[in-house]
Amino acid sequence: MSRQSLIMAIPTLFFGGIIVFLLIWNFIISLQNWSLFNPFPKFAGLSSYLYLFTQNYFYASIDHTILFTVGLVAIGNVLGLLLAALLYFLPNNTQRAIYLSIFIYPIAVPPTAAALVWLWLFNPTIGIDWLLTKFHLPSIPWFATPLNTQLALVLVEVWAYTGLSILFYLASFLSVDKSIIEAARLDGASSINLLFRVLLPNSMNGFIISTALLFLFFA
Repeated sequence: MSRQSLIMAIPTLFFGGIIVFLLIWNFIISLQNWSLFNPFPKFAGLSSYLYLFTQNYFYASIDHTILFTVGLVAIGNVLGLLLAALLYFLPNNTQRAIYLSIFIYPIAVPPTAAALVWLWLFNPTIGIDWLLTKFHLPSIPWFATPLNTQLALVLVEVWAYTGLSILFYLASFLSVDKSIIEAARLDGASSINLLFRVLLPNSMNGFIISTALLFLFFA
């Protein structure tokens, strides 16, 4: 390993060590009976975990977390890929920059403001349902069932964070060697073939970063 690589690895090792230490410390604390009602910690072993596994809400929370995580990561990646491809094939760089700024703008919206806006949008009298009724379309009971509520939350998160996925996919597409793109075009490759046979195989970094960030922002 060169000296430059070692220097660049020091911050990663430092912060990685902090994370590992905190994980181990949290696990140690989880083995203690320590709370406001028990100010003096006592070793409890795995009793807390055994108690947790007997509670129905624990399994319900796992189901909700899996649905929310898979929904956000899958939909965010698919939309990010498709929208990044549309931006990539725009001939005008100015148009690409304008559309990209629109897509990533939700990231800059404060969560409280976004929550109020979506609360209005989900309102059956003034929001999306009101617009659907104007076009004689069936309304959507956003909060009628737990599943509908979870899907509504997934929709909000997809709106908020898909811009990140678009940004990194587009950056990966633009970093592909131009000579490969030109050779594919000379061979008569269509935009779809160019996307799935040239751009995507050479853009795995975009997929990895996009997936990692969607997990991070969900957490």
